[in-house]
Amino acid sequence: MFIVVAVDRNRAIGKNGGLLYRIPHDMANFRELTIGKTIVYGRRTLETFPNQKPLEGRRNVILTHDKQFSCEGATIIHSTDELKQFPSRELYIIGGASVYQQLYRKCEYAFVTFIDNVTLDCDAFFPDIIAEGWERVVDTPVLYYKGLPYQFITYKNPNPVD
Repeated sequence: MFIVVAVDRNRAIGKNGGLLYRIPHDMANFRELTIGKTIVYGRRTLETFPNQKPLEGRRNVILTHDKQFSCEGATIIHSTDELKQFPSRELYIIGGASVYQQLYRKCEYAFVTFIDNVTLDCDAFFPDIIAEGWERVVDTPVLYYKGLPYQFITYKNPNPVD
């Protein structure tokens, strides 16, 4: 399993269910990482997508506690144990905060867009994988979008949990 996430200096990832930043290069990187793969996310994350529809070109798996929830074009699961039906090398966890919290320890790599900024108005955060010993294995030079510095960083989990 893999994680794809954009975080700021304080590990903030969102506010009211939405992204904090919309950086075109980050969106293109996200697409490149996930196209043709299985993406796993929560129902509230789906609500932030265009027209609240699953993303095209990927198998969409939505994790929700709501047993009545259905969504055309997506597989609905109600527990993380149900992910065992999918090849783990094809699973990309894309949010939100509660889904990251449930699954990040099981992931082998995290593909992080690090936005070198502090967002004061946020309500969703990513776990502190650095404090837990994840190793920084790849990074790009610092890039800029409208003066905002950001960087693509890959972290490896030294001890993924089954």
